[in-house]
Amino acid sequence: MMIDNIKYSVNFSAKKLNTNNIKKFSERNRLKEIYNNLWQELNLPQELKPKLHFISMFSDIEMCFRQENYIIQVNKNISNLLLKFKNLSGKNKATLRHEIEHVKQLWEIIRLKGGEQVAQDLDINSKKFMQKANKIEKTFGKLTPETKDGKNAQKFYEALLKYPNMEKIYSLLDIRILIDQYKYYKNILEKQARKAASPYQPNLLKQITTFIKIIIEKIKEPK
Repeated sequence: MMIDNIKYSVNFSAKKLNTNNIKKFSERNRLKEIYNNLWQELNLPQELKPKLHFISMFSDIEMCFRQENYIIQVNKNISNLLLKFKNLSGKNKATLRHEIEHVKQLWEIIRLKGGEQVAQDLDINSKKFMQKANKIEKTFGKLTPETKDGKNAQKFYEALLKYPNMEKIYSLLDIRILIDQYKYYKNILEKQARKAASPYQPNLLKQITTFIKIIIEKIKEPK
């Protein structure tokens, strides 16, 4: 009888774990679909689209564009319920638009400075980065410093060199976190990315109705 109970417990736990995994991957696939549709909606070159990469991140950052690897990282430590809420409410679409703007900023910087110069200044030693940089220059052409786009790209470049590291681990009372957060908020790269994402941000009503819907579905789930 004890063995039967153990078998039932193991089987039940395995089924529950399998169900949770299915839900988790379902939301990740939904996020990928949102990303693919948004990239197409913006009419951007498919060959320059960074991959979404799910990875454990120790900071509270949910998503970020990594120039050195040319990927958009998604924090896989985010709970499935939170991921579902952000997918359905539209918040993840806005966040993806934010990160795509950072991708486009890098394009402008590379067009102005060239991939080799950017890699050298940012201490990037990545074959993949240089491959993408060459494709960017081939697709869009170079920028000259005296043009309007060239001047904007120069501002982006200077802002990138001053970009604060928001993944540093601070002690509880370390005031430097406030300084870095202020620099992050004021950085022109972030200002433009927030502006690009703004039209995609869901209103409060949309967020509330989505939250209520998810909670009701959760309550109705079989125990």
